[in-house]
Amino acid sequence: MLTTNLTQPLSAGWSRVTVQYPGGQSVLDFENARLDEHLAAFEERYADIGLEGLRCTLQGGMAVRMIADKAMKDAAHEVLCTAGLWVFLYSSSAGEARRCRQFLDLLSAADGGAWITCTVDADLRWSFTASWISST
Repeated sequence: MLTTNLTQPLSAGWSRVTVQYPGGQSVLDFENARLDEHLAAFEERYADIGLEGLRCTLQGGMAVRMIADKAMKDAAHEVLCTAGLWVFLYSSSAGEARRCRQFLDLLSAADGGAWITCTVDADLRWSFTASWISST
């Protein structure tokens, strides 16, 4: 669910991704139970580049960053936030991806959800923070 209000409380069982980039910000709330389904739909959307098979590879990380760059330019907020979530989870090694997912699951299992903030600078370098956010 696309949202533009960072102060809007999350419903129980939901998490939030925020992408901050030069000139803008995008926010997407997603249902924790449907995370895998949401990411699979994103990968299916870009099946022509074989995105699912590029998890935890340099090529996958670069491809999704290019998708995100276009989404920033086009103000395609849902694509941008989903790309940010994909980069957070899958742009490094398989071991790191497991640790990120376990941390995300841990935050989501508490009475609230995870809040992943992706920051993209003018040189398209990405950084991430993940924290707990309360839910209603």
